[in-house]
Amino acid sequence: MIEAYDASLALKVQRYMRAIDRVRSLVGCLLPRVMLVDTGMVRSWNDVCIRTARGGRPYVERNSSGAHVDFNISHDGDWVVMAFSTCDKVGVDVMETTLPHFEESSTSFCDTMKQAMTADEYAWVRQGASDAEVLSRLYDVWTYKEALTKNMGLGLGFDFARIQVEFWHSKEMPSLRMDDHEESQYRFLEVRLPSGICYQDASPATNLPPNGARQTFTTTCKNRDAVGGRGSQVAIAVGPRACTEQDAAWNCCVSAEQASADGWLRIWTYEAFMEFARHVHEMTS
Repeated sequence: MIEAYDASLALKVQRYMRAIDRVRSLVGCLLPRVMLVDTGMVRSWNDVCIRTARGGRPYVERNSSGAHVDFNISHDGDWVVMAFSTCDKVGVDVMETTLPHFEESSTSFCDTMKQAMTADEYAWVRQGASDAEVLSRLYDVWTYKEALTKNMGLGLGFDFARIQVEFWHSKEMPSLRMDDHEESQYRFLEVRLPSGICYQDASPATNLPPNGARQTFTTTCKNRDAVGGRGSQVAIAVGPRACTEQDAAWNCCVSAEQASADGWLRIWTYEAFMEFARHVHEMTS
């Protein structure tokens, strides 16, 4: 399918030595194309035009409807994820919430990541009541910062310590500071995903959420032999935009079940997604 659409994308996928990395690259390439065509933002598969901005951020160069659309991709562990919006810019990050094999404990991992945190963030993470809570807080800080910098299109060399996400005031709606100044134009969504193995028998998805959705988050489990065995955390940064009355009641922490019920989360197995992508490609090429 990739070869039929874009030879350069085929080369990008095939350059990876490990099969799992080729799968990640393939799904990451297909997700935005399927979204654009299935929602009617682009008339046909061949009309999709995705470019890369300075800092490596992908963007849609044009679409048939002329409407705004933004998307962002991330992958880790069992999941490849995409967030997209018809109203705002989005950035997304997913991390498997397990201790890396090279770390002895959650506290040692926290010390390893200390340079990416402010002093207040580091203190908050270390104050977790258990190793599990320390690890959970560390992933809160990391995924939110990663999602925000991806939203902004900041490169890999950006100093994460310039950002402070103040979870200690409110986990449901943390305040944000950047370069020691309050930043009020961004909001976060957090979704906890179970191990991908939980979805190995999931039925195929028939379509993406409706075009009218403000923000939508889609995930694909890489394969039936899920590699992680543990859950993953997803953070989505939305903005910049002016605060509204609706934002005052914003709850950033949502379960996968609730997000699915509300219509802005779609989950596929790898096999189901590839089947759907082939269908979209064949119908619009």
